[in-house]
Formats: sequence, structure tokens, C-alpha cells
Amino acid sequence: MSVTVNHPTNDYFLWLTNSILDCLGINKKRNIDIYPFSKNHIHVPLYPSVIKHLNLNFIKTDHCYSFYNESINFEEYVKRYIDHATGYDIYGKDSIGIEKINKISTGDIKLLQCSKSESKIKELYSLFHKYKDFKVNKNTIIYGNKIEYVSDGTYQSVSGLMLKFSGVNNMVVIEDGATFKDSTILLNSGGYVHLGNSKYNNLSILNNNIGGKVCIGNSCIIDKQLDIYLNGDNCCKIGDGCVIGSDVKICCQDEHSLLDSNGYLLNPGQPINIGDRVWIGSRVMLLKGTHISDECYVSAGCIVENKFFTSNQIISGAPANIISSGVTWAMSSPENYRCK
Repeated sequence: MSVTVNHPTNDYFLWLTNSILDCLGINKKRNIDIYPFSKNHIHVPLYPSVIKHLNLNFIKTDHCYSFYNESINFEEYVKRYIDHATGYDIYGKDSIGIEKINKISTGDIKLLQCSKSESKIKELYSLFHKYKDFKVNKNTIIYGNKIEYVSDGTYQSVSGLMLKFSGVNNMVVIEDGATFKDSTILLNSGGYVHLGNSKYNNLSILNNNIGGKVCIGNSCIIDKQLDIYLNGDNCCKIGDGCVIGSDVKICCQDEHSLLDSNGYLLNPGQPINIGDRVWIGSRVMLLKGTHISDECYVSAGCIVENKFFTSNQIISGAPANIISSGVTWAMSSPENYRCK
């Protein structure tokens, strides 16, 4: 028997229930009402979780299971369904975007009721803090206290910034005080961009596919030509107080696909996270899955595709590695400091 299902059927729930009853020595049921699982719920991870805890003998540790366009092991399969049901992103497949948070707030989508989902919902409401101003089938532009609802097309509502939408249900939130020069945001449908009170010089955010999120914090300086390529339903987050040099590229997903012999995707998109007060030198390339913690310094010309979870590090090289720890940086000239 195979358990490689993404969407449970009535027969599947009946089988699962009877498996549980059989383990408990209780008479089997002939039918089962799967409501409310079948209506307005993000798929509840009951079935893979119960299978795991019951230790049913057809689960094989070396067997891979089909999850959207990937082949993954059972542990990862269970984890993704739990994430899916509690509001966590499954990037490139079914992440939480502005449309979905709007439906969660109205009750059209229900998450699994538990402390994990309650905590996540609070985080999502903070991230999408203007979600109540979102309008379905329109593109929402918020700049300070000004709200504009537009259709697909090109708009220059903000000085120095061109917005281009090829679809609807996008939301762009720009904090009061943000300044732009020669900057562009291009979104398809269902995208979300939040730009803090920072200075943006030649910022380019591009996504020709559906979904995706970009969040940039306050007090950042974009020197010249920062290109952020979402290339799908992916996410890029940049914290407060970051300095980004010229000609930096951030790629949350490749523009090509790598497939195994069974046609499963080998290079899915992954989120990119940059902490607070990170210095990113000129000509740096940040690839999918990159994580850089607070107060780090990324040397010019780096190619980064790893996760650096410790703060106050110097990261250098191609591929990037840690070359020093316990370091901080300042905007002022080295002439102001005495050498060690």
C-alpha cells in the first residue's frame, strides 16, 4: 500500500480510522464523515503523523514520498504537512502570502488549532501588518498613509520607483520616509513587498511567477544596483540597518530546473534571510537558502549559499566561509580607529 498522497480522500480517512481502531481492538467502521477536513481547511497532518506514531509496518525509511514536485523521505514529509497546517511557509509550493493571510483572518482558511499555529498567526499578522487594507482582484499600493488600488499595468505613484504588475492581488507597502532612485518592482500575481524607511538606489525586485515576498527593514542603505530575483513563490528578508554595496544579486531560486531520472525537482527555491546590521560588499551573490545572522560582514565578491547562524562574523570567499569571528563593523573610516 502506498501513502504517497497529498490530498486525502474519504476512502483514505476510512482506511486510517480502521487502522487506528484495529490497533485499539475496536470494531471497524464502514463509513466516515471527513467533515471538516474536506472544507476550508489547510490539509491537517493527521494521517502521516498518526501513521508515524502507530509505527505501521509499511513505512520504509528508505522510501521517498511525493510532495508536490519533490521526492522526500517520510520524516520530511510529516514535517512539511505539520508546517502546512500550522501556517508555516512551504516555499515554492504553498507559502503564506497576502491572499492567504487575508483568508485566514476572515476564517475562510482554518489552521490546525494549537499553540504553534497561534504563535505563527501572530507573527504573520505582524509581517503583513497592513493586511486589512488588502483588496481582492486589485493591486494595493500603500505609501505612508496613502492607499491606492490599481489594476495590472505600470505605475509611478512613488518618486524614483516604478511599479509594474502583470496580474492582481499584489500588495506593496512602503514606509513613510523611504526614498528611491531609479528603482523597479515587477510582480505577477499574489506578491507581497514591504520596504522600510531606508534609502534605495537602483533597487530591482523581479518576479514573473505567482506569489513571493520581499521584506526590507528600516535604516538600510542600498548603494547601487541591488537585484532581488524571487523567480517564484519564494521569500527574501533583509533586517534593519544593513548596508548593501553596488552590484549585489540575491537569487531565491534558479531560473532553470534540475530533474532526477523520475522527473522530480532537485533544485527547489529556498528563502534568503539577512539579519540586522549586516554589511554586504560589492559584487556579492546570495543564492537560495542563504542565511546571514546579525552584525556580520560579507566581503566583496563573495558567493554565498550557506547558512551562517552565528553573529559578528567575517564571511569571505567563493564559496563563502567564515574567516573571523567576534567582529563588528562601523561606517566611519579606519583612520578614526587605532590599529591593533
